Amino acid sequence: MLNMKRLTAEFKLIRVMLKELSCKPCRYSELESHVVAKTGTYATFNSILYFLRKSGFILKDESYRLSDYYLSEKGKLLLEALTLE
Repeated sequence: MLNMKRLTAEFKLIRVMLKELSCKPCRYSELESHVVAKTGTYATFNSILYFLRKSGFILKDESYRLSDYYLSEKGKLLLEALTLE
C-alpha cells in the first residue's frame, strides 16, 4: 500500500517537472537543477523522469545525446489535470 504522504510528494514532483517543461524545453542538467531545488531528491527525480519518458508524457530527441526534453500532448493533458485541484 502506498503511503499517502509519499504519493502526494511524487505528484508534486511530477507537477513541478511538467510545469518546468511547459515553459521551455530543457536539457537534463537544467531540468534536474530546477526540479531538485524546488522539491525531491536526485533518486526520486531520476525515477519520475524515467516513468514520464516511458509513459510518453515527456519526449526526447534520441538523435543527439544532449538533446532537450520537451512536453508531449499527453504530458500537457496530465499537467492540466494535476493543476485543477
